[in-house]
Amino acid sequence: SEEDMSQFNEEQWLAHNTILRAVLQPSHVTVANGGIGRLIVLIGVGGTGKSTTVNGVITTLKLKENWTEENYAVFATTGLAATNVHGSTVHSWKEGLGFPVQNAKFTELKGQTLVRMQARYKDKLRLVILDEYSMLHQKQLYYMDARLKQIMCSTEPFGGVTIVLTGDPGQLPPV
Repeated sequence: SEEDMSQFNEEQWLAHNTILRAVLQPSHVTVANGGIGRLIVLIGVGGTGKSTTVNGVITTLKLKENWTEENYAVFATTGLAATNVHGSTVHSWKEGLGFPVQNAKFTELKGQTLVRMQARYKDKLRLVILDEYSMLHQKQLYYMDARLKQIMCSTEPFGGVTIVLTGDPGQLPPV
């Protein structure tokens, strides 16, 4: 909420504004022509305000840019982390963006599921936030890229959607 944002420190404001700049820049703007990258990694130890910063970004986009849930997705690798960022777990996210668990096979979307996902998100989804990213297998990050490319009908990395990975990579050894 805006109340939480009044307590932001300098680093939180820098992260907040960098994410906004990345997600609001026109799609034709790239790092090569003066833009900012669309993959942002927000790291810090527990209690440094990463979740508060992410929630502040969503609040700003809703209030100042009139964003709806079709414009962004927030998820995490654990249920507790998903609760902290008001999101869903990466494995159970609505209607097809969820990724296979353990030995389940990743399959591309087809038929009505693909049509429904494209109708809902293509040309609308602009931001995906993934909390506790260090708990995600590399293969699942690849699946996220493949799924977003398919939904967005784009060959750009992650379908051209801005991706924000948050967490503390030093918290546990990589999976």
